[in-house]
Amino acid sequence: MRPVIERLDPAPPVVVIDLGEAHGRLDDDVDLLASPAPTAERSWTPVIAALVAVLLLGGSLGPPAPRLAEMLTLPFEPADTFAVTAESMLLVHSPGEGRLTAYDLTTGARRWQAPAPAVAYRVRSGGGLVLLRARPGGAHDSGTLALAQDTGERRWQRPGTVVAVAGAPTVVAVSEVRSLSGAGRRVEGSVIGVDSATGVTRWTVDVPSTAVLQPVPGAPFRALLVHDDGRAEVRDLETGTLLGATRLPPADYAPDNPGIVGESLLLRHPVAGSPVVTAYDLATLALRWSRPAAAAYDTQVCGDNACLVGRAGVRAVDPVTGAELWNRSGWRGVEQRGGQLLAYGLGADGDAAVGIVDPETGRVAVDLRRWQVLPNAVPGGTVMVTRPTLVEPDDPDIPGSVVRVVLGAADPVSRAVRPIGTLPTDTGDCRVAPERLVCRSAGRLVVWSYRTGP
Repeated sequence: MRPVIERLDPAPPVVVIDLGEAHGRLDDDVDLLASPAPTAERSWTPVIAALVAVLLLGGSLGPPAPRLAEMLTLPFEPADTFAVTAESMLLVHSPGEGRLTAYDLTTGARRWQAPAPAVAYRVRSGGGLVLLRARPGGAHDSGTLALAQDTGERRWQRPGTVVAVAGAPTVVAVSEVRSLSGAGRRVEGSVIGVDSATGVTRWTVDVPSTAVLQPVPGAPFRALLVHDDGRAEVRDLETGTLLGATRLPPADYAPDNPGIVGESLLLRHPVAGSPVVTAYDLATLALRWSRPAAAAYDTQVCGDNACLVGRAGVRAVDPVTGAELWNRSGWRGVEQRGGQLLAYGLGADGDAAVGIVDPETGRVAVDLRRWQVLPNAVPGGTVMVTRPTLVEPDDPDIPGSVVRVVLGAADPVSRAVRPIGTLPTDTGDCRVAPERLVCRSAGRLVVWSYRTGP
């Protein structure tokens, strides 16, 4: 989306942002920076009491902590990459120096450093591990290397790709099928359950041809395996035990088809040349319902509901009954962020945020149409947004206005965006973590601490 630059009047040290009337607006007759007008019968007792309290505290009441503060700056080359784990750890891979470094995002301290050859990696974490996957199929394809997340110590190494499931003591090793549509769509050979602590094989399921593997969110830990002949299996992730099986109709099977919403499995497939969506009970794989897909090409989680996304917009349905709850023809997609649902529409340069919406009704709770949403490094958390804005420079010798990137936090309670601070204009490629923001900025990797409360 092409950024919209707006002008803000200077009022240091308070950053004022025009949020629009959709967010609620300030009373134009009230000067928030002015002292209240004196009254005819003013009592000095509260003032005296406050002064006494300050004297007794030794003047320890300092200025409030800033909402946004730079806490860590690292040199960062163009080839370097970074990732943020669910445990608030920053991982920086420096291929030029052949190392992987971990930092504690709570304190900014370096936790450990481990050798990492100068090849392209996919970095994942889970099960107490950091998983480094060299680029599949290349001359340096050494499989997946597992490091202890707390120390960086080498644990084990296996060929192929290893997928971790949040909270599960078992990870899954697979061989990906590479295709024009990209890696990860299908697996072949065998699906292997691996003990995350030791790398020892726990169980193996053969895949005669190819299949789609999809971990099932939440407990109990399970995995869905859909073979290319339509046979669907739900297996216990720790033991590999078969929990349920059925034969699904022909479809374009992929990691997002079938989709899993709660305890329902939703499959998009053709019937007599027309697309339909069919739901199955995840525990038993028994048929629940089937309905026309209405050009839906994706199925997404919408709170406790399922959203069918397509050219006609977004429709929310009950995953158990298939009943339609609401539809929005102008939307192009949705994204579940923990307990919050983000909706996207068509912007000037592609998809643009509509706002945080109520998954039960589809009504917009926080309007974000003038903001750009930052990606979260971990599921859930605060929805952080940015917007380029014109402000008066701090240096009086600089003429005119300058562009600043305003950082804000979407607040569903107040139904508005709370201003947090401003970022350098060359800031990009950001990831949001709880009370931390990690971004590239002019050859550096910068970690900011932020505060969304009062």
